[in-house]
Amino acid sequence: MGDLVIYGSLGGSTDTGYVWVIFSTLVDDNTGTGNNKPLSTAGNYNIRYNGAAASGYLSNAGNVVIGDVNGDSLGDLIMGAPNEDAGVADSGSVYVVYSTLIDNVGTTTGNNLDLAIGGNYNIRYDGAAGSDFLSNNTTRGGLAVGDVNSDGLGDLVVGAYSADNNSRAGSGSAYVMFSTLIDDNTTTGNNLGLATSTNYNIRYDGQVAGDNLTTNRNIAIGDV
Repeated sequence: MGDLVIYGSLGGSTDTGYVWVIFSTLVDDNTGTGNNKPLSTAGNYNIRYNGAAASGYLSNAGNVVIGDVNGDSLGDLIMGAPNEDAGVADSGSVYVVYSTLIDNVGTTTGNNLDLAIGGNYNIRYDGAAGSDFLSNNTTRGGLAVGDVNSDGLGDLVVGAYSADNNSRAGSGSAYVMFSTLIDDNTTTGNNLGLATSTNYNIRYDGQVAGDNLTTNRNIAIGDV
């Protein structure tokens, strides 16, 4: 059954951002029409993920995707926070939460989970340098999940449109993490900096300075 994910990057008093998860079993409790459910009421959602830091803008520009990235055939939740400073200022972060961790709340409602706490996520990818804005995108598209290496497993692609790799200012980069690499992280609170090459399989860099690779919805996965 499909669950519902709703997000707001300006949520919280300091623009931390919120992502709400509403299980299909809770949605299904509503019969008839005109059911108004304010998300300020804890009984109307199962989980609310709170951004880790002020002005981190969790879910900014719609950077939330669902897909199986650890090979267990269950949908995992991936959330971008492009202005977080976990590495350095505005390096950006991407959180991966496995379906099995989400399921720990059972059918309870009103679970507010702070992403500043490592036990609430499995992996946090941090941008390689200041002002990389990992996962940021002006019109959605800084994250994508799909099988890019033809092994039948979902892989993760993350954009950093303002990255300066290979001495090209603002050329932008796209990082590819195969499911088999992601699956090495079975516990919670794994913080992986993308300045370390062993934390990704491929990094594609923009051709020239100012390319801003991956901006404006420029990540797509499919058989062409």
